[in-house]
Order: sequence, then C-alpha cells, then structure tokens
Amino acid sequence: MNTRSISCSIVLLFTIIACRSTPQPAPSAAPVGAATVESSGWYVASQDPLTFCPKGYKLPGVKYGILDGEYVYLADRKSRFFIPTGKDAQRCRKQALVAREASLRDKNWFSRSVASKIAAVGASISSAASRSAHWVGQLGR
Repeated sequence: MNTRSISCSIVLLFTIIACRSTPQPAPSAAPVGAATVESSGWYVASQDPLTFCPKGYKLPGVKYGILDGEYVYLADRKSRFFIPTGKDAQRCRKQALVAREASLRDKNWFSRSVASKIAAVGASISSAASRSAHWVGQLGR
C-alpha cells in the first residue's frame, strides 16, 4: 500500500512537471496591425551592432578604405542605419533621422532590448510616413 501511494505520487509529480515545462508560443514582437521595420522598407541586417538596411540593399564591404554609403547612429551610438549612395539616399536618410530623433526623445532607449528597439524604430518611421502623407494630401486640396 505504501509503495502504491509513493508510485502514484511520483507519477503525479512527473505529470505536473511535464505540464509546467510545456513550451509556450513566443509572444510576437509587435501587435497585429502594428508598424514594423519591414513594413517601413527596412530590414535588420545585423544585430551586433544593431544595423538597419533598406530593402533591396545589403551592408557594404569596405573597398580600398572607402565605404559605399554612410551610417546614421541612434541615441545609444550602437544602433544605426546604413544609408546607401544612389537614388534612394535622401528618402533613407530622412527616415533614419526621424528614427534618431525618436530615439533621442525616448528616455528608456538605452535600457531597451534589441527587439524593443526594432519595434520602436518601425513605429517611429511608419508614424512619420503617415504624417507626411497626410500633410502632402492637405497640400493638394
């Protein structure tokens, strides 16, 4: 009788442990419908250092000591945007400067996680893009 209760207790204990350690789905970085870096025309090209690059471009190598583009750094001076040379440079630079301005206003920027910084950058760029589209629409009236 004592052996049976010990066996049942052990089985119950293993069942409880198995239920508690069942992997839970990871929470999404951004709520459904929220702006993301990807929806703003950028992607995360590197996480160390955190580097955003425009879609359709890749991070350059350095040839002969010359970098084919420029970097715009955010408040922590570790996160950055790569701005390629060429026809999209002005648009990319404007978006990067908007994100830098938002990071300078964010008092918690230095303590944010990488995922949180990525989400904040996507939100700031998308917010600025929607404001400028509204402003341009107002000019046409």
